[in-house]
Amino acid sequence: MKNTLKYFARPHDFMSSWNYENINGVTYLKDNGGLVNAASGLLLIPSTPFALAPFLQENFSNIEIYKDLKKQNKNIREDVIRRSNEN
Repeated sequence: MKNTLKYFARPHDFMSSWNYENINGVTYLKDNGGLVNAASGLLLIPSTPFALAPFLQENFSNIEIYKDLKKQNKNIREDVIRRSNEN
């Protein structure tokens, strides 16, 4: 969960940087109205590819292993069906 928040926070904060101002090294929200909150929520949508990238990069080998296992299971299943049809 911690990494998920971190992965989404970076691109989301970058895209919503128009709503922040830095005064003497302290960051403040310029406006916290309803429209700003709605826009902030909607910015999660374009943040998704950027949030998924580090997750996919870290877990690519596991994803490939899963795909290989799935393919092997499909081949085994097709082989069993083919053998049962031959008998």
